[in-house]
Amino acid sequence: PWLSDEVGILDEDTSRRMRDGLLSTPWVHDVRVERVFPEQFRLHLTLRRPVLAVLNADSESLCLVDEFGVMLPWVDSDLPKLRLR
Repeated sequence: PWLSDEVGILDEDTSRRMRDGLLSTPWVHDVRVERVFPEQFRLHLTLRRPVLAVLNADSESLCLVDEFGVMLPWVDSDLPKLRLR
């Protein structure tokens, strides 16, 4: 949804939209877009790593949390669990 079928490698707006679109994904912490001439982009992604699983008082899963306290979507894991009361 961020890009059309064809992307001009010199189009700064396209590069920005690509970066912003990837950063809107909860699991992506940082993105660096590199142009590789004549016709490629190279993306450098830093992904978030969950460190804690958060459960509600009934032990139902709520979310995962990374080292910066950013909430991430739930996926089953063997992470330490914190139950809220």
